[in-house]
Amino acid sequence: MSEPAVKMNWFQTMRERYAHPGALSKIGVLGMNRRNVSYISRYNPRHLFPLVDDKLQTKELALEAGVKVPDLIGVISEQHAVKELSHILQRCSSGFCIKPAHGSGGKGIMVITRQSEEGYRKSNGQFATISDLERHVSNILAGLFSLGGRADVAIIEDDIYGDLAYTQPRPLTIKSFDTDGRVLLCSGFSKTLGPGLRVGWLAPGCYREKALHMKYVSTGASATLPQLAVAEFVAKGHFERHLRAVSRQYQRQRDIMISWVQRYFPKGSGISYPQGGFLLWVELPADVDCVRLNERLAQHAIHVAPGALFSASGKFRQCLRLNYAFTLTPAMEEAVRTVGELAREMLSEVRESSLAMK
Repeated sequence: MSEPAVKMNWFQTMRERYAHPGALSKIGVLGMNRRNVSYISRYNPRHLFPLVDDKLQTKELALEAGVKVPDLIGVISEQHAVKELSHILQRCSSGFCIKPAHGSGGKGIMVITRQSEEGYRKSNGQFATISDLERHVSNILAGLFSLGGRADVAIIEDDIYGDLAYTQPRPLTIKSFDTDGRVLLCSGFSKTLGPGLRVGWLAPGCYREKALHMKYVSTGASATLPQLAVAEFVAKGHFERHLRAVSRQYQRQRDIMISWVQRYFPKGSGISYPQGGFLLWVELPADVDCVRLNERLAQHAIHVAPGALFSASGKFRQCLRLNYAFTLTPAMEEAVRTVGELAREMLSEVRESSLAMK
């Protein structure tokens, strides 16, 4: 049979098996876009959309309203729980469907029509193994099929320096854009009030019960007196006044520290220009190893934070972090000058060694 004839037979088979969208429209069957525009968007308030963006929440609401929906076999919300998939599927003797809670346009939905010794038969007739299903669930959790590529995982936001912004209003947190409670916002008072004040707080969103459980199993109790002291300090309005004062002070000290670095450090050094906090990031020429530099500085009772400390792969070895939280005295200026001198010495040694090799 010729190729055109094969194509014609395939087209004829498709026409006989499936209805044309136009024919469905004539008998009143709505397409997804028409349904969304003409009914869902028109008759539902915008603030309720997150309820249907989360399919698990939609199912729970439908069950509460007495609407019949397919049985919920199980829920997997974390990567380490993917290995439990085979045990969950033992509860189901026939077909089932795997879908992401925040899927986009039907992506990520896998329909299994039946189970057999050959494996799990998909709706397209192909068979999948339990490893295939586990990989698919793992991809769902990684956000491969989610709205905007959003992963179905929690975001832990550390906002410990946010209150020390030099200008107002302070920078917005990710939590301020969170509509479904997936951001856990963490902060504390050790950076704003005092390093010995170990009082922090957490806004856990939808993870409140899990956060409470982890708190109870990790520490039986927290120090009460520091919490009460901080609470009273904040309630009486002292905290806001304190933040305004220290922010102005840190901004002045930032400018002084930058001037010292520009004066004493090797030419070509890069300097950050922070808009808050009390930490300065400095990038020295590539030939300077700040880990070795810190070892030399220890002989002068001076310590800096090498950039490699802030990289899991050992990057930023030519970088260091300077702290300007304390009052900047002539002794501190002398320490910064020593850091610059030793950095220049190391740079000269490396360049002389390179010339000798040539």
